Amino acid sequence: MSLTKIFSLKCFVTQYLLAFIGLYLAVNVSCCFGGLVSWVGRMFVVSALAWGLTKKIRKRLNKEFLTSYKRAVLVTGCGSGFGNALALKLNEHGFRVYATVLDTESEGAKKLISGQRFEGKTK
Repeated sequence: MSLTKIFSLKCFVTQYLLAFIGLYLAVNVSCCFGGLVSWVGRMFVVSALAWGLTKKIRKRLNKEFLTSYKRAVLVTGCGSGFGNALALKLNEHGFRVYATVLDTESEGAKKLISGQRFEGKTK
C-alpha cells in the first residue's frame, strides 16, 4: 500500500488516529476529567469516542455507489445457496443478470426463471 493511500482521509487507520489524537488532547486538556477518571478510564473513553467518530467519518466519505443502468452481471452457481440469492438480489436492484446453473430443472433454476424481471431463457 502506498503512503498516499495510508495517509489519505479514506484510510481507516488515518481517520482513527486523527480522531484519537484530537479526543485524547481534548480530554487531557479539560479540567473536567482531571481527578475524576483514572488514566485507563480516560484512554477507554477516548478510544470509544474515536471509534465512533471514525465510523461516522467513514460512513460520510464512502458514498460511492454503482448504478445498475446498462450493467450486466454473470453469476455462476445459481442453482442454490449464495449464487441464487445474489442473482435474485442483483435482479431486484435492476442489474441484467446472467445466471448459470448445472441443472435447468432444479428448484433454484425454476425460482430464477419465474422471477419478476428474469426473461427465463434457458439453453
